[in-house]
Amino acid sequence: MTRLGDILTTHDLPAAELGALRLDGLVFAVDGCFAPVDQVEQPRHRAAALAPLVGPRIIVERASAAWVWGALASPPTRHTLCSSATARRRGTGPLRGAVREVAISPDEILLLAGVAVTSPLRTVVDLLRVETDFDDWRAVCERLMAAGGLTTGALRDELAQRPRLPHRRRAEERLDGVSRC
Repeated sequence: MTRLGDILTTHDLPAAELGALRLDGLVFAVDGCFAPVDQVEQPRHRAAALAPLVGPRIIVERASAAWVWGALASPPTRHTLCSSATARRRGTGPLRGAVREVAISPDEILLLAGVAVTSPLRTVVDLLRVETDFDDWRAVCERLMAAGGLTTGALRDELAQRPRLPHRRRAEERLDGVSRC
């Protein structure tokens, strides 16, 4: 008997059958994919659910990375994706995501289920710098820090090593309000 994978898409089963399995309580939704109920949802499952959206040069970042790491309960409506400024990418990008070019080093990227995702450290730094309604994102940053075993000291050190990072001062100020030490 053939065993299906941990993440199911319409490449595995027809959409109608996946919907029926969900109604029968045999699978649960993981973004646009499904997973059998005997699986405990983990970051690798959430990353695998994004595999159809990303190519080999695309990196899951910011809100989408926070969801992959388990700091957000639901996936964002529009995924946040990036590519290295030095990597050449083809195509116009996925339908449910925006792709931007960023300066990123290989140590800030982790591979989960074949999908490149920004590390918890990079994800927290990005959220501290760019999210406009930070009060809504404070708890997400705290959960990310817990998931990555990060301290405010480690984040301060990371920010200090990058004096030309855009919105670095904003990130340092916001870090004062984060309650993980």
